[in-house]
Amino acid sequence: NSIDVIISNCVVNLSDDKAQVFKESYRVLKEGGRLAISDIVANKPLPEEMIKNKELYCNCISGALPIEELKTILAQAGFVDIEIDSQEKSRMFIKDWVPGAGAENYVVSAKIKAVKPKTR
Repeated sequence: NSIDVIISNCVVNLSDDKAQVFKESYRVLKEGGRLAISDIVANKPLPEEMIKNKELYCNCISGALPIEELKTILAQAGFVDIEIDSQEKSRMFIKDWVPGAGAENYVVSAKIKAVKPKTR
């Protein structure tokens, strides 16, 4: 209950326990505190071979969550006013991260926002 804003850039997708990341974020935020993240999200399920690919993991692709799953995890942590804004233009540079892997067909960059509600 002491932090106003948590900002993160392309780190959450590297966590093995994303739900815990958001639970802890919620815990430390003040009421009305905001979460502002730029990260990679999946717009469709990743094939198993992509999930297990270490090079894709290091390039922030393998750990990407589907958008709806991410919304659910944020809501379960207690966040409200959840917004996930996919940046479709990001596919143009994602394809160059691991040429030939086809990652741009599965993931995009996104702006993720959420708020810890104020209690009355």
